[in-house]
Amino acid sequence: MKKYAILIGNSRFPDESDKSKLPDLACPEKDVDGLSTVLASERGEFDVLSLKNQPSYQILRELQRKVKQAEADDLLLLYYSGHGKPNKSGLLHLTTLDTVIAELETSAIPINRVYDILGTGKARKVVILLDCCYSGAAGQGFKGAVDDQLQQLNNARGTYLVTSSTELQVSHESAAEGLSLFTKHLIAGLETGEADKDGDGWVSMNELYDYVQGKVVAENPAQQPTKHVKEERGGLWIAKSGRDSRKERAEKIRLLLLELEKQDEGVAEIKMEAMSIARLPISQLLEAQRQKDELLSELLTQKLTLISFVRKWDRLKSKVESTKKTAQEIRKRERLEQERLENLQFATTDSLEKTNTPVLLWLAVSVYALVTLTLLSSPSSDENFGGTLFLGVLSISAVGSFFAHLGKIKSSTVCIIGGVVQYITSFFIYNSHSFDKDYTNSGFSVMGLFTVGK
Repeated sequence: MKKYAILIGNSRFPDESDKSKLPDLACPEKDVDGLSTVLASERGEFDVLSLKNQPSYQILRELQRKVKQAEADDLLLLYYSGHGKPNKSGLLHLTTLDTVIAELETSAIPINRVYDILGTGKARKVVILLDCCYSGAAGQGFKGAVDDQLQQLNNARGTYLVTSSTELQVSHESAAEGLSLFTKHLIAGLETGEADKDGDGWVSMNELYDYVQGKVVAENPAQQPTKHVKEERGGLWIAKSGRDSRKERAEKIRLLLLELEKQDEGVAEIKMEAMSIARLPISQLLEAQRQKDELLSELLTQKLTLISFVRKWDRLKSKVESTKKTAQEIRKRERLEQERLENLQFATTDSLEKTNTPVLLWLAVSVYALVTLTLLSSPSSDENFGGTLFLGVLSISAVGSFFAHLGKIKSSTVCIIGGVVQYITSFFIYNSHSFDKDYTNSGFSVMGLFTVGK
């Protein structure tokens, strides 16, 4: 697989009538030079073509030639640093040496024209890096009408579009540093290998974007890089990180600890835990493990002496143990408090049952007796015996059911007490009056149905 990079930078705009809207820039040429150096190095191994302060037609011609040169398995990277200008319809245009604002559509490079040219090639892995104001507008092509054109760019692994800002933000450069903010961190991530987050010895596009995005936002929250990916399938590696893989690093740490163990017995206690951390992928490390892993890196690169390493390791270990102990104590207190509340609730419920049960039963019987006596005291009590029983049974069933529902007394208690009261009262009424036995039996039947139903 070959890797091709087309780096475009434009800092000069000769048309004096456009200076207020299209001023000269300090960094694009240096951005191209800096990125070219790291991409063309042994880490990147890119075939780099740099185009600085060129007219639009020349840039398009060179881009077309490089696109045709790339084969299906090759990686094609396009980078631009300069002014980004959207037209009235919002389409992003990349300005060049011959750009005139009044003639933007014919003197600058519309982003969809770039997509068209990239789509004519065979390369199945394409990366587009735009470091310009309003560069996020280039992502509209990934969502709108240009989508079919972009689909041609992802026959296999996909197309990455990384922009230095959103479609509404400007991108910043620093004349003092000589590089734009976005490109400065782009170069640093590749040059130092810090973008290699998983420690496999390679920098992927996802890792590079995460690194740059975090650095840019930390330095200037008003600038938010964006990423758009079409049909991503697997990883896309840009360059070697220049660092050992986790496996290679773990072996070096093992040999170093064996040697240091002869100088300090404390290393023997550290070695087992240190090796388990060193062999884990970075993504699987917990925060405390990450801190210890950094100590191992500093020991390996001789940034720490053996004594300092052991002291810092022990300090981290004590901190972790203290945190665990605190967490255990908190959980123990929470468990005891929960048990206390449950016991209090049980005791309260039990107390209410013991205190209120006689009162509630007395209330239920009183209501039943009151309703019964009221009906019996009427002139037509003989005729209302069935109604008396019905209302009496209904009263005690309703009151008993209510308090049973509240959990104050048991349902079985309501049934037993209710049945006894109903029987005694009904027997008293039956022997105190002369009723037709069939009519009385009907009343008892109603009473029995309610009792069984309860």
